Amino acid sequence: MYGGGGIEETVIVGDTTDVGATGTVATEPFPELPSLDESDPWLRDRATELSRNSRWLDWLGADGLVRRMVIAVVNVAGGESPSEQLPFLEPSDTFQVLVQDGRTYADPANGRRYDGIVRAITSLDARATARFYRGIGPLIEAAWRPLGLVDREFDDVAGEAVRVVLDAEAPTGPVEVVQDGVVWAYANPDLEARSPAAKHLMRIGPDNLLRLQDWVRAFAGASGIGR
Repeated sequence: MYGGGGIEETVIVGDTTDVGATGTVATEPFPELPSLDESDPWLRDRATELSRNSRWLDWLGADGLVRRMVIAVVNVAGGESPSEQLPFLEPSDTFQVLVQDGRTYADPANGRRYDGIVRAITSLDARATARFYRGIGPLIEAAWRPLGLVDREFDDVAGEAVRVVLDAEAPTGPVEVVQDGVVWAYANPDLEARSPAAKHLMRIGPDNLLRLQDWVRAFAGASGIGR
């Protein structure tokens, strides 16, 4: 339903991004990490070095940043949309439709509603973000373990989320929709049967999806996720 490049090596928070023979960044956590409950100010101060994009900076103003990120990744891995944890992923513009010969289609321009969102994500240097991800590993672990999935590592779930993004496909031709209450659903049952995460990714449009997938692929490669 509806609703809801080259990568430069970067010096971040005083720590050089070390790249091993595999192309992945170093895995050591940052020194003197705060506790999870006290980590938001620390993260805001340092994560601004990843990008000065205004949407990114706005999202850093949220609370419970690590917990939000962990649950969002778990949701994507399970096929759910992460928009509840990451509300900035929802565009403010209204979904538009076109009526032709008595049939209703999604406006091909709808994907542009996500231009700024995808621009914000891809504004982060993928290798520096991978280093940051590894650097805050103890905070991620502290947010992950209370979820009770003791037989799994967070990296494994993150790898599944990466695959969800990389496997997503956005239709390039006319997409017929039908009204389903107050929302729009795909008329094609195969499209409508896709997971909420896959449908969210479809809505961003083919160009934005390719840009996002390129970034996720670079981040995953640098962080070693999914290897």
